Amino acid sequence: MIIKEACVDNISDALVAQKNGADQLEWCYCLSEDGLTPDVNLTTELLKNIFIPVKVMIRCRPGNFIYNDEEMEIMKNEVKLFSKLKGINGFVFGACTNDNKLNINQIREITEASKGIPVTVHKAIDMCSDLIGEIKKLNGVPGVSFILSSGGKPTAWEGRIELKEMQMVFSGHIIAAGKINNKNLDTLHDYLSFTYYHGKKISD
Repeated sequence: MIIKEACVDNISDALVAQKNGADQLEWCYCLSEDGLTPDVNLTTELLKNIFIPVKVMIRCRPGNFIYNDEEMEIMKNEVKLFSKLKGINGFVFGACTNDNKLNINQIREITEASKGIPVTVHKAIDMCSDLIGEIKKLNGVPGVSFILSSGGKPTAWEGRIELKEMQMVFSGHIIAAGKINNKNLDTLHDYLSFTYYHGKKISD
């Protein structure tokens, strides 16, 4: 079974993705900045019109994924706020250190704030120098159920070898991402045999 996750930043696109066969949504604000935390009121409106699972991006600002304590407090409070909404099935978050590693402590803070709602570590991992080493660390963080990645490459197809290696190490699911659409999905799936695939145009 293939689960197609569409990345959307407005209700209109969310409805189109749902109609076109998306199995779940990554919901965010401002895809032009690679996704930021969406507005909670707009999210409430979205949930009235969507019957497929919705995961919420948690990212308080554009730019890099290196966060200070004040930014982390903002994002932990966002997680707690969204957790109260019926219909939120996951959170999407990533944090890095200055030396191209995941900030495991900050990721753990978000998983603790989510109180059991699964967390996806997003493509921040693709900025790390040792993907396999970082995944081994994530295996020790309760609540991290998914990793969104293109294998450290510009596209999922270019990173297909790395993605397969990552899935062999990770205790959860790798969600393949990176220029995936319904024209190249079958070819990619023939190689990866993953369950989850992600893209802005995956259900177009």
